[in-house]
Amino acid sequence: MLQAFDLFAGVGGLSLGLESAGFRIVAAVDANRRHLAAYIANHPHVPTECMDVKQLKKSHGLIERLRDERIDLVAGGPPCQGFSYAGKQDVMDARNQLVKEFGRVVIAIRPRAFLMENVAGLLSPKYRMLLDDFVSTLSRAGYSILPPLRVNAAEFGVPQDRRRVFVLGYLSRVSPLLVDDLIATERNVHAATVRDAIFDLRRAFGKSRYAAPRHLARPSPYSARLRTDGRFPHFSPHREPVGLSGCNSTHHTRHVEKRFAALIPGEREPISRFERLELYGLSPTLRAGTLPSHGSFMAPRPIHPISPRVITVREAARLHSFPDWYEFDVTKWFSHMQIGNSVPPLVARALGNVMRRILEA
Repeated sequence: MLQAFDLFAGVGGLSLGLESAGFRIVAAVDANRRHLAAYIANHPHVPTECMDVKQLKKSHGLIERLRDERIDLVAGGPPCQGFSYAGKQDVMDARNQLVKEFGRVVIAIRPRAFLMENVAGLLSPKYRMLLDDFVSTLSRAGYSILPPLRVNAAEFGVPQDRRRVFVLGYLSRVSPLLVDDLIATERNVHAATVRDAIFDLRRAFGKSRYAAPRHLARPSPYSARLRTDGRFPHFSPHREPVGLSGCNSTHHTRHVEKRFAALIPGEREPISRFERLELYGLSPTLRAGTLPSHGSFMAPRPIHPISPRVITVREAARLHSFPDWYEFDVTKWFSHMQIGNSVPPLVARALGNVMRRILEA
């Protein structure tokens, strides 16, 4: 089985997708203990390290182990907030340099291939020098770098308009045309809708974090896969399921509920700036917000298409293609951050399939 290392692992959306594509995750690293705790809850079989990527020097034991094991793939999404069009696009944001750190770790481990994910803002002209430096450094180390791959999560069956960029590199020569052909086979022209993702959850929200199975209505084909999806192996801890987690709703005042109820689906509420979901459309990009070190801004959460409230954690997870057994932080704040920061598992699975087919060729 092909082996992969997840750098900037977060809650594990990329790991989950790669696993379902046939990779074995042999290690995962993240600098945030809270996010890594959620990762461990869902991937207890994966050895993890909580550390800043800058600590991963050539002589570090983890680097030496992965180099000795001849890892096939290093994958990860360096923090994107400094590049995002939704943010300030500050070229001086220290987090931007983590792209270079990703490249340094790739060179230290020397896998057969790497996969780096980020926002489309990475391709902005103001970051041209940073990206060119990344590409030239990896090229000098022997990697063939393909042109950045622009994708929308909706193309892979995720009910979300989420545009991202993937940078792929291989030690062997790979034709961009071959990658394009493989990506084309993974694309799903019949994207799921908001209704497909969350309509069966309409009775499963309230004050409790957990909802009993009896609260779920008949699923759509999309939500049925997430309720019992064999493509996402169930690696959660051995325990009796309490129920569907992440179902506690946010309490709004009557005044706020009245504003939300009057909002037409697809429009943005003028005070909160939250967008109301369209039942038969796609969700806007789910965002992560920021940690206390960068202002403690909570991510704007979409408003439910029918109820006058923002969506729950479980509804956000469904819109992101996480299976129902997946657990997140106990707080709404960190749960929405973990979801918004992650690669949708169905997107990770599609890119994982492409990497696997090329590596096994």
